[in-house]
Amino acid sequence: IVIMMSGSSIDLSYLRDSNGIGAMLWTGYPGEYGGLALAEVVSGVVNPAGRLPITFYPADYVHQVSFFDMSMRPSATNPGRTYKFYTGQPAYAFGYGLSYSQFEYQWKDSHVTELKTSHVHVSNLKSKLTSFTVTVTNAGPYDGDNSILAFVSSQIPGAPIRQLIGFNRVHLPVGQSTQMSFFVQLTYLAHFDEAGQRWLHPGTYNITIGTPGIHVHSIIVQGKPVRL
Repeated sequence: IVIMMSGSSIDLSYLRDSNGIGAMLWTGYPGEYGGLALAEVVSGVVNPAGRLPITFYPADYVHQVSFFDMSMRPSATNPGRTYKFYTGQPAYAFGYGLSYSQFEYQWKDSHVTELKTSHVHVSNLKSKLTSFTVTVTNAGPYDGDNSILAFVSSQIPGAPIRQLIGFNRVHLPVGQSTQMSFFVQLTYLAHFDEAGQRWLHPGTYNITIGTPGIHVHSIIVQGKPVRL
């Protein structure tokens, strides 16, 4: 077992791909109770349910981006930064994390929501546009927690490739299920351009659960781009 403490991402692909490594545990900087927390996870007293709060880039990322280029969005000389804009293949993605158990997702209301930009007004940006329900089941051999992450993604130029719009954490004994509901607001679909203006663009927005994402819902926005 490899235990790593760091304040930023490090390419661990060579460890991940090694036959001599059974598991890797990243702790960040855990503080004075870090030793106890590590011992409980490694010994199986605690079933881990953490998720990576950052993107772990491949080692050659440092050669792809100039130190003087602080742009978030991808360009001809920059593959983008953070999980929102990075266009490459990460060593480990934002939101990744394993458990000693296995959890399965099923969902209801898997339909398409349609919206016209002519009906959008600043006063209803935070109103509920739609919602969906995910059933989480502990299908593994151990009781444990599961962190459910919901993302919105699109192929709209300038918009984030994917963006976290909700999350929840639930404890489930073996074989038990629970339902988690997520609400989508208009603000989750809008994005800021490089001039700091917030826009809602026509296109298809897909709602996904987990990393990698499981598609559970789509929102189709029709009409002309509108500044909010």
